[in-house]
Amino acid sequence: EHGSPWTVERARDRARSLRGAIADGQDPADARDLAKGAPTVSDLAKRYLTEHVGVRNKPSTAATFKRLVDGHIVPALGQRRVADVTRADATKLHHSLRETPRQANQTLAVLSKMMDLAEAWGMRPDNSNPCRLVQRFKENERKRFLTDDELAKVGQAVSELETEGKILPGAALAIRLAALTGCRMGEILALRWADVDFEGNAFLIHDAKTGRVHAIGASAVALLSATDRSGPWVVWSTDPKKPMPVATLSNSWDRVRTRAGLPDVRFHDLRHGFGTFAGQAGANAFLVRDALGHKTL
Repeated sequence: EHGSPWTVERARDRARSLRGAIADGQDPADARDLAKGAPTVSDLAKRYLTEHVGVRNKPSTAATFKRLVDGHIVPALGQRRVADVTRADATKLHHSLRETPRQANQTLAVLSKMMDLAEAWGMRPDNSNPCRLVQRFKENERKRFLTDDELAKVGQAVSELETEGKILPGAALAIRLAALTGCRMGEILALRWADVDFEGNAFLIHDAKTGRVHAIGASAVALLSATDRSGPWVVWSTDPKKPMPVATLSNSWDRVRTRAGLPDVRFHDLRHGFGTFAGQAGANAFLVRDALGHKTL
């Protein structure tokens, strides 16, 4: 037919192919129906988040993976059948995020895991992961820790802003605890007084499944001993019955680093500083790993 994408020759080729399939005992109609019911990347994403991420990862990690899936993978590939995703598709998605190399690599890693699971769940042939051989972007290293002088500037900024009423006492406490204990922001905000062992000088840090004991020094113990215990949470904003939101602490940290003249320092760099100071004080790599709660060296 004029204007149709099907030429006479293509139609003949298709007819020969169908006759060959029928001769081999195949039913083209069954194959077409099966293809229509094949799982899509959206289907795989839902199962991945529920059966894998929701069971195996911490809530904070799960939230990151869900953001990458919902924000990048599903919009780009959601309607594609899992079995049809190619290396070209994976490369295109990865390349589309080239302005944020770290996020691009994380997205590719999540997609790769999804495809590994697709093989295990019978959605793709074995050894067919389309992310294999896709070259990752080089990431800018974000190693940063505060010097003694910089840490003093942070301490002064915290004291000034707290006195001026420009950051809450809870935010000041959280920043000091991060510098003294090496805990993550999420770990500090999730800390309850019931998790503080004053006699044993330790925190109980809750994980997705279990918990770990995090040793703290005398300075942290002294700081907490002088802190108001009006509610169950160690760090709170205006209501001691509720923990401080991440946004509140993040905004407070922005004010602190601006006042200290250290605009490039992240809250997480306080944790890097803790590990660096521990190493400089003579702690071996295994002790630093355990002190920071890392799984590997």
